[in-house]
Amino acid sequence: MRSEKGYAFIEIMIGIAILGILAAAFMMAIMNGTIVSQQANVRTTAQKLAASQMESIKSGRYLLAQDGQADYTSEVPAPPDGYRIDTLDKSSVAVAAHIYGIPWDVSTNDIWEGTKPLDPGIQKVTIVVWSSADLHSHGAYKEIFRLTDFKVNR
Repeated sequence: MRSEKGYAFIEIMIGIAILGILAAAFMMAIMNGTIVSQQANVRTTAQKLAASQMESIKSGRYLLAQDGQADYTSEVPAPPDGYRIDTLDKSSVAVAAHIYGIPWDVSTNDIWEGTKPLDPGIQKVTIVVWSSADLHSHGAYKEIFRLTDFKVNR
């Protein structure tokens, strides 16, 4: 009998196929890790941006509400490229490129309806951060983070 030495062609092809499948799975894992990392970066940036904008408003001067809202837009720096800051107006409708303080009644936890004074000395401020940097937004702005806090006249 003759003894066979080496590998058969079929065995080599099966080994190459298994190696190809493992390489493809490894590449998919690397790509998914990159996507998740970028999304976490966008969310973290949005959260820090909202927090810094809110701190700028809270540490700045108190503006009396005119027509049911105080406009704090000029009190905060412009957001970086790829991000947009919006707010909610007194009707809870999103308003682009503005930040409003809405006079607030703490006893009813609702918009101040009193006529005297026109502004009770506390305002609810909602900051909405949008980004076009998120991979799933395809270049369109997508809401990433929303922060609500209160500005108090001290």
